[in-house]
Amino acid sequence: MSGFVIARIHGIAVRLNWGVLLIAAAIAWTLAENVLPSAASGGGEIEHWVWAILTTLLFFAGLVAHEFGHSLVAQHEGVKVSNITLWIFGGVASLESPVPSAASAFRIAIAGPAVSLGLGVGFVATGVLVEGVPRSALLWLGLMNVALAVFNLIPAFPLDGGRVYQSYLWHRTGSEVQATIAAARLGKILGGSLALLGLFEVLALGASAGLWFIVLGWFIREAAGAEVDYVRRARPLADVTVRQIMTANPLTVHGHASLTEFTELLLTGPRHATYPVVDDNGHLVGSVSVADLHRVEQKLWDTTWVSSIAKDNQTLIVVSPDSTVLELLQRFDRKGDHRAVATVDGIPVGIIAPSDAMRFVSVLDATTPRTGSA
Repeated sequence: MSGFVIARIHGIAVRLNWGVLLIAAAIAWTLAENVLPSAASGGGEIEHWVWAILTTLLFFAGLVAHEFGHSLVAQHEGVKVSNITLWIFGGVASLESPVPSAASAFRIAIAGPAVSLGLGVGFVATGVLVEGVPRSALLWLGLMNVALAVFNLIPAFPLDGGRVYQSYLWHRTGSEVQATIAAARLGKILGGSLALLGLFEVLALGASAGLWFIVLGWFIREAAGAEVDYVRRARPLADVTVRQIMTANPLTVHGHASLTEFTELLLTGPRHATYPVVDDNGHLVGSVSVADLHRVEQKLWDTTWVSSIAKDNQTLIVVSPDSTVLELLQRFDRKGDHRAVATVDGIPVGIIAPSDAMRFVSVLDATTPRTGSA
């Protein structure tokens, strides 16, 4: 769901997937050539197209508002939100930290449909006050937003109704994992049903629109499974700190040390793939690895300082030892195969490689009991 940023609101980036442009063009064409001419008396082709384009823009603005309903409530509940992405199946708000409780999960989930329902009622109420093409456009927007709210309230993951249902089961059982598996099971049933309906339309009726149901059904099934994987594997990592997996008290190298002195430290001290480089006050200023030594001829090692071959902090992930492993993995995922250094007041206290984090994840996954299957 990659795309480009079109706005940044309340610290949340709004991204647009390229596929949305095709969907928007299709909606605008349908409105201008079919919906508005048949529903409204009067108005010429230009007016139809002007209102079709405006209505399409308002429709997608409504999708953004729906996701901002989730996002702003999530932020209020202490959940980090990185971005909102519009793509071919609507909008997705990316929550980057776990939801703290069942009550929070309910409030976050219900906020989106509430916004869509409010917009739908508002558009319909405004539409009945006007005439002609504007009336048809506003009534269409109202019906679409109400339909969006109703569809999203189906109690199956990854729809909002599934998250409402999950929050109810979480509150009743006390287990987020069990609640997620139950809601995801309904999501897979819904996805499978939509895919079968689409297959029937394609094979029995020859309707190409059935392909859309097949793709939508497949997406819902996959998303439901991803929710289960997250709550089983990633969610527990929010309760584990970097301090618990880092290599504490790593060997550091002073920036003013010669490469010869650095090699002596390599032979006598703890071995790391990357070594933090510090200044006179012990503050982290960069990193250096054994591979960096090969950039300088050995005869020059006595007169070449570590600082001259060290990489700056941009190649490192600097974290607090009290950060969660989940946050660290998210940063590894965004930045790639770089080392992480845990610091306190700028002083290195630990080092973590991506392999260290993944090894911990594997052990945690192997020792986590299964509580059912979605």
